[in-house]
Parts: sequence; structure tokens; C-alpha cells
Amino acid sequence: MRPVFAEISDKMADTTELWIVAICMAALAIGICRWRRWLYWLAFPLTGLWALVTHREFISDTLFHGAIVTELGHAYLMHAMMTGWLPFAALLAYFTYTLAKRRTSKDEKASHGSGDASSLSTRSANSALGGQKCD
Repeated sequence: MRPVFAEISDKMADTTELWIVAICMAALAIGICRWRRWLYWLAFPLTGLWALVTHREFISDTLFHGAIVTELGHAYLMHAMMTGWLPFAALLAYFTYTLAKRRTSKDEKASHGSGDASSLSTRSANSALGGQKCD
């Protein structure tokens, strides 16, 4: 009995479709987290799960992995892996950006309203002039 080989390339998404789905998922995850910060608790596990499932599907299953590489090549496999991890990586980058931005804005607010000598002297000079600005 001869083994039967099924062609799987006609059942797989094109690389363009993979990138469109990944970019849309990343934009959706960032959008909902920008809308409500508490949704990070939902978005991180979902994008992480998507990445792990994609990774497991293409790497862990040796028969599927071999068939993909044989029919579509290593380039397709790399595209599939990158697009699987893109939503999680984009969300992580956005989260890091928002933390840094929030920390910077807190530092700026603290330094502007801290009551240091220069701000106190400016306020007292303004009050001495009856609230007029001195040029």
C-alpha cells in the first residue's frame, strides 16, 4: 500500500492574507487597550494564546511542518511565524510606550508644580505686582 500525499498549499492562506489578519489583530488589540486600559488584561492573554497556537501549529507538528516547507518553502513558514507573533509584539511595544509616556508625564508634572525656589519667586513677584506679568 502506497502512502497518500495530500496537497495542503491550496488550503493555506496567502502571505498577504496572513499579514492583513495580523495587522488588523494588532490594531484591534491596541485600539481596545487605548480605549480602556483595563482591557490589557484581556488583550495580552488572547494575543499570547494566538501566538502560541500559531507557533505550535507550524513547529510542533512535524508532519505539517514538513509538508509546509516542502510545498511552500521556508519563507512561507517564516511569514506565518512572524504574523502569528505580530499582535502580541505590537501590544507589548504599545504597552511599554504608554508606561514610559505616563512615567515621563508624571515626572514633568512633579517638577513643574513642586514648589521649588524659581516657581515660588515667580509667584511672589506676580502677586506683588497685583497679578501682572513682568516682561
